[in-house]
Amino acid sequence: MTIAAEATPSTIDAALPWGEAPDAGIWTDIPQRLLNLVGEAPARLGGDGRLHVGGVCKAWAHLARMPLPAALARPGPCMLRAVVHVREGGAGLYLMDASHASAPRQVLVHGAGVHVLELDTELAQASAQIVIRYPGAEEGMADFDVLLLQWALRPPGPAPARQDTPAPITLTDEEHHPAIRAVPPWRGDVAAGFLGNWVGTRIRQSFSERLAPMLPGFYAPHPPAANDEYFQWTDMLEAIDAAQGSFTMVELGAGFGRWVVDAWGAIRRKGLEAMPLLLVAVEAEPQHFQWLQEHFRNNGLDPARHRLIEAAVTGAPGSVTFCAGHAGAWYGQAIVPPDHGGQSEYPQAQVIEVRAVTLDQVLDGIAHVDLLDMDIQGAELDVCTASMSTMLAKVRRAHISTHGEEIEAALRQVFRAHGWRNLHDYPLNRTSQTAYGPISFGDGVQTWINPRLG
Repeated sequence: MTIAAEATPSTIDAALPWGEAPDAGIWTDIPQRLLNLVGEAPARLGGDGRLHVGGVCKAWAHLARMPLPAALARPGPCMLRAVVHVREGGAGLYLMDASHASAPRQVLVHGAGVHVLELDTELAQASAQIVIRYPGAEEGMADFDVLLLQWALRPPGPAPARQDTPAPITLTDEEHHPAIRAVPPWRGDVAAGFLGNWVGTRIRQSFSERLAPMLPGFYAPHPPAANDEYFQWTDMLEAIDAAQGSFTMVELGAGFGRWVVDAWGAIRRKGLEAMPLLLVAVEAEPQHFQWLQEHFRNNGLDPARHRLIEAAVTGAPGSVTFCAGHAGAWYGQAIVPPDHGGQSEYPQAQVIEVRAVTLDQVLDGIAHVDLLDMDIQGAELDVCTASMSTMLAKVRRAHISTHGEEIEAALRQVFRAHGWRNLHDYPLNRTSQTAYGPISFGDGVQTWINPRLG
């Protein structure tokens, strides 16, 4: 088996979402794509960005590890934790350094279930390794996923109180939404430079720096965990199931076209390839739009047979100023004022002028839309208000990512005033209780059903 390239503390620091060490006591996510797979251990990094272990492990085997990021590596009290979903066997979390301090260095769990492995220990030196290991003194079977990996510093003394973000919830087949259970998960080979997800979509790794690398080989990805994207999956799959003889999906703020192409993947997994299909994707960021066309072709879709539009979607046609750039690291590009000062997190971002289209223009000549998926970074209220008559006449279901509390409140008023039925409503930047457990939402989620169209 090919071994993943080793990472160093400096390269890890460059890839992490922080510049300086986090404040003491604050849990900080560590991207699992930075883990190095060890030897021939039965471990891989999946398309969902997580470490998956499945197979026979040697006694106390190291399965994956990474050097402690230099920004965090300093002597003193520290905390490390992982959330794991064990299906068989067990899992271990180990902080390895050359010292022989009496502080605990590892925590082990055995038995099926979702477990929190947490170390509250003392780092004696700056050099250390975070290790995911097999927790047995004899060779045995292990089958588990790492849902979350986090690190925190803390001052000497008792660990401070903290508020934890719920980990994504791995569901059993019986716990999944019926529309997800109805899709046979894809299994197959992944070529170098690509990822493969559970509906068989081929995603070029260069499209996003946040995509976890996959080694070439055979994969069997799991259906999605219950996180803030779960309802995007269920809305898409329910819309496919409800389609009447053909399927049309529109994605506004499409990026590289992730969701429209995933819809095509799901249609293929359901054996519905012969159903007439129209995919519409609108994206204003120039590099993302180039990737959008490539993503279609990489998945057997001819862009000329669908409707791909390079533009921003607004409430009025013409042109707008738009903050673009950092395409591989950032998917939050948005309409901005002409005097916008740029993005501090993305110093090379540029304000450019782009074409602006209305939703009425996007849907011109289209008789019906089974699913409208909208993630347009704060323009959602203007677009829906300006084009509500067209939406009432053509759109059966709208899935909207929301970007402001005032926007969320106004959208509720607009949709309810026109008779739409609300299916999902989860506010942005908070943890909400769902049918699948507590889920932390960054963008908010609203789903609206148009009763006029069934």
